[in-house]
Amino acid sequence: MSAADGKTGDAEAPHGNAESSGPQNPEHRRGPSKEELSAGFAKMRRLSWITLAYQVCAAALLGTVAGGSQAVKTEWLENALAVVPAAGVLLTYATENKPSDDRRPFGYHRAGTVAFLAAAFVLAGIGTYLCFESAMNLIRGERPAIGGYTLFGHTFWHGWLMIGAMFVTAIPPVLLGRAKMPIAELLHDKPLYADADMNRANWMTNGAGIVGLGLVAWGFWWGDSLAALLISLDILRDGWTNVCRSLSDVMDHHPVDIETDKEEPIIGDVDRAVRGLPFVDDAKVLLREHGRYLFAEIFIRPNKRLPATVTDATRQVREAVLTLDWRLQHVAVEFNEDIAAAANVLTREELDIEAA
Repeated sequence: MSAADGKTGDAEAPHGNAESSGPQNPEHRRGPSKEELSAGFAKMRRLSWITLAYQVCAAALLGTVAGGSQAVKTEWLENALAVVPAAGVLLTYATENKPSDDRRPFGYHRAGTVAFLAAAFVLAGIGTYLCFESAMNLIRGERPAIGGYTLFGHTFWHGWLMIGAMFVTAIPPVLLGRAKMPIAELLHDKPLYADADMNRANWMTNGAGIVGLGLVAWGFWWGDSLAALLISLDILRDGWTNVCRSLSDVMDHHPVDIETDKEEPIIGDVDRAVRGLPFVDDAKVLLREHGRYLFAEIFIRPNKRLPATVTDATRQVREAVLTLDWRLQHVAVEFNEDIAAAANVLTREELDIEAA
């Protein structure tokens, strides 16, 4: 994990941008300890590798027994797609800690957002296609071609083998999802959280497939297509829910709780910490998420008690803010008499690029 190292432009006067850099003591930060975070990252990687191995095996098993069942084929594809979020978690971990460079001065923290966005669109796109295909099979009244196999002179319905495979592959994802969830919350890892949420709900899609094949066994041909439709709807729900969340992150939505999607308390905490400084008359705080981390831009209207140098004032702001949360990685501070104008993100009309 990179050290907090907020940067802004140089300034000589007390009413300009301020610069102060240098790592802060992580032991003084609120949140998990260094040991807890290290253990959390190690467990995250271990669970992601286990998930990759399991999903490949599960997809291979279901693909082998799928035959003419639309439900099993859909479940097979869901297991194959589950490789994407797990791979995204591992790629994020390998990428996000790279130091900033000339091409990416803000670093690689948004690797997690990219992984989250990619996984969400893959799920949403495939879910939409499968939902349409399953619905059309029901409308057209297509019967599943589920044959049999002969063993020791006896012919067995192939559907029983499919049901067995669906049952076997239903349990491990639930256990993996339960193990990942607290780690995702600890590390504020959205790709891992989405992966865990999918895993926890996996038993429902497997259960739908088993019930659908059971209906076919009792002579209700539509059971297979109906089960496929239910499974695809679950993929669709996961996909488009995560698409909305990932696009919100890309659009610099204010930080939200990973579980409830409500505004993070850290926004109010930073605002109160800044306003509590003796030289602050008024302040405006802008916070956004870069992957799992938080970047802050703080605009301050100082009073007459402003320290003699901008460097000292900025140091006090950083010390007040960076101890609030381990996820705060970058703090930019500006002192200005008109904080509303300084913090305003200008539109085309305000920039005189296009007439109103």
